[in-house]
Amino acid sequence: MKSTLDKVLVRSTDVLLSSALLVVLSPSLCWSGLMAIVKKEPFVRYIVRRDLALRSHKLVTLARSGEFTQHVLNIFLGRSSFCGIALADAQQDNITQAEAVHLPRSIKPGYFTVHGVRAKTGLVDTPNVDNRAVDNRAVDAQGDSMTLAPTTFAGYLALLGKGIFSYAVYRNHQLAADPTFTLHGIRIDNQTMQSAVDWATTSSEAVKTGVFVNAHSVNTSFDVEGLAENINSADRVFADGSGVRLAAKRLGVALKDNVNGTDMLPPLCASAEAKGLRIFLLGAKSGVALQAALALKEQFPGLQIAGVHHGYFNKQGDESDRVIEKVNHANTDILLVAAGSPIQEAWIEASRDKLQISTALAVGGLFDFFSGNIKRAPMFMRELGMEWVWRIVQEPAAKWKRYIVGNPRFMLRLYFAANRSALTLAPTDRPVGIGIPVFLQQLAVILSLIVIAPALAAVALAIKLESRGPALFTQTRVGENGKRFKLYKFRSMYMKDDPRYVEPDASQSDRDGVCMKFFDDPRITRIGKFIRKYSIDELPQLLNVAKGEMVLIGPRPALPQEVDAYQLGMYRRLDSKPGLTGLWQVSGRANTTFEEQIALDVSYVDQRSLLMDVRILLATVPAVLKGEGAY
Repeated sequence: MKSTLDKVLVRSTDVLLSSALLVVLSPSLCWSGLMAIVKKEPFVRYIVRRDLALRSHKLVTLARSGEFTQHVLNIFLGRSSFCGIALADAQQDNITQAEAVHLPRSIKPGYFTVHGVRAKTGLVDTPNVDNRAVDNRAVDAQGDSMTLAPTTFAGYLALLGKGIFSYAVYRNHQLAADPTFTLHGIRIDNQTMQSAVDWATTSSEAVKTGVFVNAHSVNTSFDVEGLAENINSADRVFADGSGVRLAAKRLGVALKDNVNGTDMLPPLCASAEAKGLRIFLLGAKSGVALQAALALKEQFPGLQIAGVHHGYFNKQGDESDRVIEKVNHANTDILLVAAGSPIQEAWIEASRDKLQISTALAVGGLFDFFSGNIKRAPMFMRELGMEWVWRIVQEPAAKWKRYIVGNPRFMLRLYFAANRSALTLAPTDRPVGIGIPVFLQQLAVILSLIVIAPALAAVALAIKLESRGPALFTQTRVGENGKRFKLYKFRSMYMKDDPRYVEPDASQSDRDGVCMKFFDDPRITRIGKFIRKYSIDELPQLLNVAKGEMVLIGPRPALPQEVDAYQLGMYRRLDSKPGLTGLWQVSGRANTTFEEQIALDVSYVDQRSLLMDVRILLATVPAVLKGEGAY
């Protein structure tokens, strides 16, 4: 830190925040400690991690505690900070002294790091590309974000704010990084920046086409007939911007990088320079493409510019053919088309059979940035995914409708589409209602866990005293959009190695269908019968709700073998997060057939509303107390 005052303020803030959080987390810590004692395992361990300055840090780890809880404890103990430098991962653990970062000793490992913030918004470091030549045009010097850390209290507060914002808005670490996904009928490829550059600079006999899709592209596809088809015809469709990132999160997809044309161009040029590829700049007003080409040549002296041409030409007929001939005659490898959407996508698709090039990319207003006509947003705005605000400030007359009207339009479509089907199908599909907001459910659950923690500990102890084995067990279930997760329950059966365990006869199941149920199951313990009758065994699933894997009201989480037996129409129940209670639970539970359960769950997803959720919650209490259908 630059001054003693900075150090004192940072440490005071760390202690204040971590103390408050430890009070909130105390029930979880007590539970973890109790479970560690019951299982006769050490509760506290120490590990040594190195940071990128080659400094070793002795950190505390707690048995059966989450990563966040352990971070908070280490911050309270002064072993780390809320904001600091990134720790070395497995690939970086062998860095040499010459490669090490030189930082003040007071800089500690941080829960929030510059690298972590940028990773959540999809910003990519390009440390091998010298951006200094175009600092005032498109790309400011980013450096390697792994090595950046705040050195003042003001920097600490700035990173803390950015970290909390990015964590709350963009966190997606529990989601699957699907290779492709569909947003309102538009296919999007989930790519890293490096894979996108490698694809674009790999020579090909047939023309490869790539487009960048952002929130504006999606909005325009609703208004312009044929745009979605032209986008889907491209060989690569890159995810550009925070709007698409939020949509991917809504779809249960962890988007890799923010692959936008402005960030992609420097590494693309570096790769083209190394491979001897020729780039043609086509688009923008007269002279702009030339200015951008000169700026790129200044940064990449060995880059071969095949040619430039403005974008104000007739996109059909002889004039278009003359432009294509010029591109082909220049022995172009990579063609950058900056004509704006939907014109550029339509022209590329109509011209691809005539073009004799390797790659064509639709890059929008890219040349304006690199020509110096428009300045790129400051890094802190890009780190927050708020570059669009900067664009409004720079060009209010030209951009107000795109962002002031377009962004709310995109977000309303996104958040009123309450399930995956509404996002992946056409915009005219049936609307889906919205129940109790998830964040309110999670808040209620966290407060409830604090209150009932002693009762949960007593149930766990009773289970341990009656029979061998853990008090809790996990089971793989299928959640929203088919994503699997670990469901928590209190153990209600004897372990298989217990002499009292008796395997029931499958032919005697009291329930038809995929899932077997036995009214008098010999595997169930005495405590198990009680907690199953009153659904106490389900209470650990409050942890699943707090983690965002479940909600309070929704279809029950299905077993994988149940989903395998689904018929067309049954998958509809996977369009919602699974719930701790639901329409099925208050309608007979195990007294219903498998098909009736599915029908009830699908009915809930189709008719979900705030009033329905409240009614189900109110009906859950008498249903649990009666214990009907629970065995």
